[in-house]
Amino acid sequence: MKSEKLTKTMIDALRPDGDKRTYLWDSEIPGLHVTCYSSGTRTFYLKYRTATGRQVRYKIGRFGSITIAQARGLAQETLFSVAKGADPSKERKEARHSETIAELCDRFLERRSLICPKNGNKCDKQLIPPHTP
Repeated sequence: MKSEKLTKTMIDALRPDGDKRTYLWDSEIPGLHVTCYSSGTRTFYLKYRTATGRQVRYKIGRFGSITIAQARGLAQETLFSVAKGADPSKERKEARHSETIAELCDRFLERRSLICPKNGNKCDKQLIPPHTP
């Protein structure tokens, strides 16, 4: 796993090795690397260990959408939060599976109907915007 200071020129020249992925590791930020897929897409990742010792490969962003300098900054922020005991990968997964507005509204109406069974639900449904089912 040879590492060098990543530059835009190096990343632009990065090509996949047939159907295999190609990796370039940064020498400035430990764990930061670029993966080049067989499609030619190049993506920044950060590899780190959680407080429990689990190894994680965290996606930072696609090359082109963000620069190497921005990727380094995001990687430093991520490593800082990991050092404080957080797990950014786990937080990202939990955010994806969080409750939607429609689910929150349904849960509110169910609970509200228990408190105000006569006319609470009718009035409350009028307050919820029509685009939320």
